[in-house]
Amino acid sequence: VCAVTIIDKERSLTTKLDAANEYKHVHTLSEPIQDVIERAKIFYIASFFLTVPEGPQSVLHIAEHAAKANKIFCMNLSAEFLIDFFAE
Repeated sequence: VCAVTIIDKERSLTTKLDAANEYKHVHTLSEPIQDVIERAKIFYIASFFLTVPEGPQSVLHIAEHAAKANKIFCMNLSAEFLIDFFAE
């Protein structure tokens, strides 16, 4: 859940940060999403998806597909909280 506000050259993103906690890997495996994954040429995944219960499964699923199909896979790892989350 998010919204983008754009005024002239300025933009702002508003989101419900814990919305990803409700994401289920079965959604990634659903036929409509698999169709999108098959047709996509580039994948961009935000790093917060690594910290939610079923997020890593979906990230790995998409990354493996991208690698096998020689597609571009990008992940934003700039979030500072990742250092604390994966400190071990």
